[in-house]
Amino acid sequence: MEWDAHPSLVDWEFSVLQVVDGCRDRRILQQVEAEYIVRLEDCQRLNLPNKTTLSVEKHQLVEKLLRCGTRYADIKTKVGLSMGMITKIRQRMEREHRIEL
Repeated sequence: MEWDAHPSLVDWEFSVLQVVDGCRDRRILQQVEAEYIVRLEDCQRLNLPNKTTLSVEKHQLVEKLLRCGTRYADIKTKVGLSMGMITKIRQRMEREHRIEL
């Protein structure tokens, strides 16, 4: 891993990606972190996949499939999420992005 090759913090660059003011809810903080992690190519990730990042990746796949007009039943089979969860993802998309599906 990169850390093993460059263990000194002097070799690393750190920057703030987002400020999450006043949030102490670990689940929300993990969700924010996971959204940044899944944007990276697999070869760029230093973090191993965890439940949160896998969940974000599934949700992003569902969003992509919904935008393509894929039927709920086909999404359920492909992604392994319930129809209710697919509906919640669609509703969130409509609320946050004001996208007409």
